[in-house]
Amino acid sequence: MSVGPADLPVRDRFDERAAGYTPERIGLFNEATARHPLAREAERRVVIDRLELEEGLTVCDVGAGGGYLSDGIRARLGGRCRVVAVENSVVFCESIAPDHERVTSSLSHLALADASVDRVAVLAGLHHQDDKLRFLREAHRVLKPGGLAVVADVREGTGPARFLNEAVDRWSDMGHDATFLDELGFASLLESAGFCEVAVETEAYTWDLPDERSLLEFCRTLFRMTRASLADVRDELHRYLRVDVDASGAHLHWSLTCASARARA
Repeated sequence: MSVGPADLPVRDRFDERAAGYTPERIGLFNEATARHPLAREAERRVVIDRLELEEGLTVCDVGAGGGYLSDGIRARLGGRCRVVAVENSVVFCESIAPDHERVTSSLSHLALADASVDRVAVLAGLHHQDDKLRFLREAHRVLKPGGLAVVADVREGTGPARFLNEAVDRWSDMGHDATFLDELGFASLLESAGFCEVAVETEAYTWDLPDERSLLEFCRTLFRMTRASLADVRDELHRYLRVDVDASGAHLHWSLTCASARARA
């Protein structure tokens, strides 16, 4: 089921960006994931392992993209849960698997009722939000008392942050101009939004592909680096990040800062 009007008012710069997504633009992102569905499995686990999932819960995936995290949550519980996938891009929302409840909504004003979900999960959906405090207050509002939020995103000053705002911005036809936080920033915002029991840590892992060419094609496609050749992508990856290639495949070192917090009763 898809919920929400297609002409929602723009409330945040990220909503404006999302309004410019076309089937062709989001097709590349979804193609990369479909071609190599397990490449970012370690990244997805960073969030899922912290969600304290139980059968019968309602889990809200905010900034769901093509539903990658939603799919992982549902698979972890064998489908015995309700997953609400919230996206501010109509085109992205329509691409999410219909076995999730799909909601088209500004991420700064969630089209969900107060205290209506047990968990909120956000994977790399915070860095494009201009008003991050409002975004997190919305997450707190829709959570039931004692409900858990897990927010994971790239940390300020890291290789991934520089790669996104410099290399991807340079080579993508959509650019990339995001604002990242450090660990103290994550904790401070969550506490200001009303959360308690805040815990923040940075998790390092790898994206794993069968070989170097697959890794380069995956990154070029995922990040829409349409102006770059594979050689350009290789140069940029090695400039900002660590890449290991061995008999087991190609491994791109990445990291996210992950914060978990409880909604106050």
